[in-house]
Amino acid sequence: MNFGSNRQCTRGGDVLADICSLGAVRNGRRLGLLRTILLMVLGVTLMLSLVGCTKPPAASEDAATGNSGNGKPSVASFKIVSYQGKWEYGRFRIVGELKNTGTVAAGAEIEVIARDSDGVLVDSKQFWPNSINNIPPGGTCGIDFSITEDPAAVTLEAKVVEATVWSQE
Repeated sequence: MNFGSNRQCTRGGDVLADICSLGAVRNGRRLGLLRTILLMVLGVTLMLSLVGCTKPPAASEDAATGNSGNGKPSVASFKIVSYQGKWEYGRFRIVGELKNTGTVAAGAEIEVIARDSDGVLVDSKQFWPNSINNIPPGGTCGIDFSITEDPAAVTLEAKVVEATVWSQE
């Protein structure tokens, strides 16, 4: 292929030479159209490859119940209804209530973070408030766990971090 320059495009040969020849001049006019098309093709290819790299949505999680489509509970299956931090016998404890809002009997793991008056982390703990027992759908269980003995602790943050169905043998 000849674009009016002294350089010939090769077939299946030197790709760099082919790209260089796109800037060739034909009848005194720069071939910007070919360059534009090439850039568009490269841009579309790049966009398609990026779309293919995105993480797909979670496998059919039911937003209303928080349960995944495979009958397993998710973190969204549980709600911490209430909690408070209180000092008792030299320990800062969390006391509250956890509810299973899902449709599957399961257990939940809670993470609790204790902070000082400046909001600095003092201590954190993860625990299963109902041990290895499932909480039935719509059921609740009490939360009562010692977090720290550090007297700087004044506030708590709590969230559900894991959900599982315990085997009941």
